[in-house]
Amino acid sequence: MNEKHNVLLAEIIGLLKENGEIITEISKTCCMPERSPNLNKAQALLDDIITDVKNENIQDSFEKIGRFGKQLGFLYATCCTLIKEPLYQHIFKNMMSVHVKLWGTLGHSH
Repeated sequence: MNEKHNVLLAEIIGLLKENGEIITEISKTCCMPERSPNLNKAQALLDDIITDVKNENIQDSFEKIGRFGKQLGFLYATCCTLIKEPLYQHIFKNMMSVHVKLWGTLGHSH
């Protein structure tokens, strides 16, 4: 592994962990208990992506990123408060960066 590759992996894991913290914050402040299973599912997908990245299963992580985005999109579209909107947007922005950096680990740049 070269240094650039290792730096990208560390940055990706950092962004994913930050997203986990944001999901935890959204979950703690959610006033609708029926959303908890959906938030838990999003967190589980995120945890799976982190595991894939740590194990350098990059191709597997791409598919899970799509599933995570779908789950998060559902939560975002059905959120009942504008206060959480920037949190969801931040997660999506991070995931876009994760996706680009994952391609970078494979030697592709955008």
